[in-house]
This record gives sequence, structure tokens and C-alpha cells, in this order.
Amino acid sequence: MPITKRGDSWFVRVELPRGEGGRRRQAAKSFRTRREAEAWEARTKAQALDGWVPPESLTVEQYLGRYMEATDGTVLLTTAKSRRDCLERWKPLIGRIPLAKLTRMDVQRALENLAPQLAASTRRESLVALRSAMRQAVAWDMLRRDPTLGIRAPRVPREEMRAWTAEEARRFLEAAGKHRLHALFVLALSTGMRVGEMLALRWEDVTGDRIHVRRSLGRVKGDPWIHEPKTAAGTRTVPVGNAVTAALREHRARQLRERLAAGQTWEDNGLVFCARRGKPLASVIPGRALRKIAAEAGVRPIRMHDLRHTHATLLLQAGVPPHVVAQRLGHADAAMTMKVYAHVLPGMQEAAVRALEGMLDSSG
Repeated sequence: MPITKRGDSWFVRVELPRGEGGRRRQAAKSFRTRREAEAWEARTKAQALDGWVPPESLTVEQYLGRYMEATDGTVLLTTAKSRRDCLERWKPLIGRIPLAKLTRMDVQRALENLAPQLAASTRRESLVALRSAMRQAVAWDMLRRDPTLGIRAPRVPREEMRAWTAEEARRFLEAAGKHRLHALFVLALSTGMRVGEMLALRWEDVTGDRIHVRRSLGRVKGDPWIHEPKTAAGTRTVPVGNAVTAALREHRARQLRERLAAGQTWEDNGLVFCARRGKPLASVIPGRALRKIAAEAGVRPIRMHDLRHTHATLLLQAGVPPHVVAQRLGHADAAMTMKVYAHVLPGMQEAAVRALEGMLDSSG
């Protein structure tokens, strides 16, 4: 059918390959200019030859499937899996709606229907994933407007950040002295490394008083998966002191004894922290040990990630510049560090005022 003028718009209709049972299919659309109409006509005809279903004929479910196929290779495997899980939640609710007819109200109602089933954090992640998919549809000229625009993500109560004092950290390390993962706890408190980064650490990454953070350990469908850090800042070199080098030296001697005892059953992955026969260590193991040792030491119970917070907090309280702390943590810039640890900064400001007054006071 030729392109026709209808009022102030240009109308174009394209015949598509017949559907199931020989059913006739067409795609039609209006444009402000003839050039836009001609470009869409050519693109739609070419896509139809490749088996691509035009936007007007796509359901939300079909689009999400193709979106994931096209973009999964652009993100980490764990990110792709998490995103797929989020998008799958929308299919029973809005999957049958034609993509071009999806409205903000449809999305809002679906989000409300997720409320009884999922925690606020999970619903928020699901909306973020859907919003990314819809924005991509706009970028691909499949939608004129993002139907998630203006929808507020569920509010997630912020989990309390806990950090030990220097005294609590010392008491914990003393109680952990004979534990198999003593070196891991020393490393966590001394470097602020993430749990996944420590569990992916290889002996080749330890050179004297330097720890080279090059990878992280995650899990996909329960299986360990070692990958590069998500950001360039995550790949970094962290200087360490004598306490870390001594703990790692003792840890390596213990690991060699375990390797001899395991014999041919040892799985050599070169990992610094591993299970007793060399396999990657499950991330829940350090957390369990942390809780048990903290109780024995009589210190406040915290999470493994809070050891990272403790490291950063103690450094900032000691007057270490935020940009240095950011480098150790693998943050992209100091602004992120200052945002996360804003609660530490007021005390630093007061200390700075007192220090400046001491330098400028001439009364003494």
C-alpha cells in the first residue's frame, strides 16, 4: 500500500508474512513527515524478512524476551540472570498487552499486584529492570514514550550500617586468632575488600605488601563464577601492613598442610581462601564464622559487609583523606565514599575546626 497523506500526518501500512493458519498480518503507523514514514516502511519490511515482529504486533512478553536476547551479552552473567528474574515477574501481569498499548496505569496496577508477594526491595529492582527495558524500546524507536515514566519505585527502608570501634575490631581479631579464616578477617578489616573479592583472590595476586584486586566470586544457579569487577575502579592495588602479610603467611602454611592431607582430591584453583579441598568457598561460610566469633569475643554482631564499613569508618576517623579511602574501597570517586559515610564527616569537620584554631591561636 503506498504512503498516503491523512490530514497533517503521513500514513503507511506494511504487509507482513502471514501468521498461524495463514492469518493476514499488517503493521501500520502515522508520521509527521513523509521521510520518517518511508524510513519506517523500509525498516519494517527488512525486519519482517528476518522474522522480526514489528513493534505494533509485539506483546510486552515478546518484547522483553527479545530485549534480553539482545542485551544479555552486554552485562555480567550474574547481572543478566538477576535482570531476567526481575523481568519474568512482569510477564503474568502485563505480558499479553501489546507493547505499543502499554500504559502507565497498566504498569502501576501490576506493581501494586506484586506488593503482597514480594519485598519492597525486590519490587524496586523489578521496576528498575522494566524501566531499563522500556527506555531501550524508546531508543529503538519501538515506543514513543516510556510507560514507566513518573512511576515511583517502592520505598526501601535503608539497612542500618554498623561499624565496630577499633577496640571491638581488636577484640574480634584476638578471638579469631586460631580460626581457619583468621587471615580473611584480618584482610577484610585492613583493606575494606568485598567478600566476593577476597574469595576470588589468588596467591598470584599477593605480592609482598600489595594485594591486587582483579576479580570477584559470584554464583550463578548455585555454581561459583569468578568474574572481573563491575567497574574499572574495582580493579585496584591495595597496600597492606605487616599484620596482613603475617596472617597470610600463616594461612598459606595451614593451606599447604590441608593440601597434603587431601592428596589427589585437592582441587587446585590457586585460591587464597578456599574450602578444605581447594574448591571455591561459599560466601555464607565467613558470615557464619563471623557471628560465632563475635559472640565469643563479646562484641556487637555485624555482617561481613560491615567489616568493609568498619575499615572505611576507622580510616576517616583517623583523618585519612576521603579520596584515599575511595581508592582502597574501589569506589569510582570520593563523592561516593563521602555519600556513604556522611555520618562520619561531621565529627571530622569539628576536628578540623579545632586543629585550625590551634594553629591560628596566638594567645598561647
